Amino acid sequence: MTLDEFAEEAPRFTARHLRAGSDTCSLRLHREIRQRKGGARNYGSSRSFDVERRLLTDIATAHSELGVPDRAAFPTPTDLSAEEQRVYQAAMIGYLTVFPEPFVVAPLDDEWESIDPELGYRWVGPVTLPGLDSEGRARVRLAAVTSRSIQLDEAAHALIALRTESLGELVYIDRAALIDADRLEPIVIDAEVRAQARTWAVERAERLLAIGDDARPRMGRDCMGCPYVAQCPVYR
Repeated sequence: MTLDEFAEEAPRFTARHLRAGSDTCSLRLHREIRQRKGGARNYGSSRSFDVERRLLTDIATAHSELGVPDRAAFPTPTDLSAEEQRVYQAAMIGYLTVFPEPFVVAPLDDEWESIDPELGYRWVGPVTLPGLDSEGRARVRLAAVTSRSIQLDEAAHALIALRTESLGELVYIDRAALIDADRLEPIVIDAEVRAQARTWAVERAERLLAIGDDARPRMGRDCMGCPYVAQCPVYR
């Protein structure tokens, strides 16, 4: 079986899945974690998210070579509303303020997921701005418009540890809320931290696979936002 064929069969786990409790809907869980590579991703979107995604794309472009970009690298997007332009500009200024060091983006092989053939799992979730600093150290700039997206609970921490393994044994996670120009102390991911993250994530994944294999629907909070409601036998 080729790596691509393996990816089509491997179960997938996001941070939301790793947070799931035993009362999660078995049918939704089964369909989501067995979803084939390239299937519809149930990631929420909003105008604020779109502005953030636009800014991160522009930051990545500005860091195509090692250096420190200036404001000229970030022309105001004319397709955004006036309010969105103000958010974009404020976040851009915050980025240039909190990240004055030279940096070059080094994209991962896959923006959204990493395949672990040994475990048979896909760890799914974006890694914003992976790259190298001026000393060649692997870093991830986890930059977001607000502070909500840079607070890493156990699930998000484990996922980013597993997703960044291809960057090297030692990876620094630099977090910043751009609107507030607030940069937190870096998180260091090394071999020991990654091993602990894998142990925790695999234990959670195995429990979720057992729940999902039951594949019976359960009405409850998981119905909110479920992409499979229209086909769910509970609502027929």
